[in-house]
Amino acid sequence: PGKPMKKNAAEVNSCITQVDAFIQKRDEERRKYSRQPLETDVSYRLYFTGQKTLDEKIHLGYLKDISRNGMHFTGADAIAPGQNLCIAVGGKIKSKLAARVRLVRCSELASGRYSFGAIIEEILYPKK
Repeated sequence: PGKPMKKNAAEVNSCITQVDAFIQKRDEERRKYSRQPLETDVSYRLYFTGQKTLDEKIHLGYLKDISRNGMHFTGADAIAPGQNLCIAVGGKIKSKLAARVRLVRCSELASGRYSFGAIIEEILYPKK
């Protein structure tokens, strides 16, 4: 093993900049479709795949953005990643979009609410 090389601040900052650029590029390439900001109310219920049934409890939340295959929304209750949901987007009486999604991320916000990332598994409404 050799001696550790000393780096000056400029060299360290250059390395950090290169790593940040690599991470940003990787994240951009990971997303096939761009996110579109779309802030509106959502309601969602747990979906039990094996039984093909919905939980009775309706959760209320707020959509932050959406893409062709995923969405980011917030809600009041923690739900474990991997859980399936049926989510209705926009409109309190008649939704503009209904989908079955799978949660891939749940993190607590400073406000005590939760932020969710979900993959759209199936569009339920409107049908193509």
